[in-house]
Amino acid sequence: MQILKDIVANVPEYPIKQVIAGIQNILVESIHCGLSTTLLEEGHPFSSIKASGNLTNMTTKTLAELSFSEIQLEAALGIAAINSASDISSLKLTMMNAKELLVRKGKDKKVALIGHFPFIDKISYAFAEIFVFELFPQVGDYSVEKIPEILPQADVLAISATSLCNHTFDKIMQHRSKNCFTVMLGPTTPLSPILFDYGIDALSGVLVKNNELVKIQVMEGVLYRNLKGIELITILKDSNKNDSIMRGNE
Repeated sequence: MQILKDIVANVPEYPIKQVIAGIQNILVESIHCGLSTTLLEEGHPFSSIKASGNLTNMTTKTLAELSFSEIQLEAALGIAAINSASDISSLKLTMMNAKELLVRKGKDKKVALIGHFPFIDKISYAFAEIFVFELFPQVGDYSVEKIPEILPQADVLAISATSLCNHTFDKIMQHRSKNCFTVMLGPTTPLSPILFDYGIDALSGVLVKNNELVKIQVMEGVLYRNLKGIELITILKDSNKNDSIMRGNE
């Protein structure tokens, strides 16, 4: 995908200090710790990381190139490397969180979500209609096969960043309406303004604030939504083309 090529091309070269491939999350440490969701698929177990045992001898850019892999576990590892090298120090900070952003943008509108995010039941009251698409649909969800038919109706779209790992991002985005406000969500989200050039209006990702605490939790298989020592943030593309960050707790 061209979007990944552009992101990886802009990843700086830093040495890799540590890699943890946990059952729930992947953590890569370079200048700081970056996360992504662990993605496993039938026929590709953890042993499918071909460079295992040599990962800390690589650089962030080399490891980031794994995001091109057709093996989703390797691709998720590559995104974690990208996130470990992200620099947002020059961006403006404003207090807010991703849930509030979706409520504000989606109030009384039709909202679509690619992925069944845990918080959605708490805020669905605010929307005129909600469409949740899942590979393995829960009660009330739509299968991903319904995306071409239903997604064009949405005014607001929240798309999981794992769409970058499984390389479905382009296919999903081609079915959204022209004026659809689009948010990328989840720990896998690259905090890169390059995504704004590909139709994303807001990036809701995560910063690791307590490295050692988060490492222990990743090794112990703690669910992302239960992780302590992280800060959820949203980078917003505003009308003046000045990027800002909105911080929040959930």
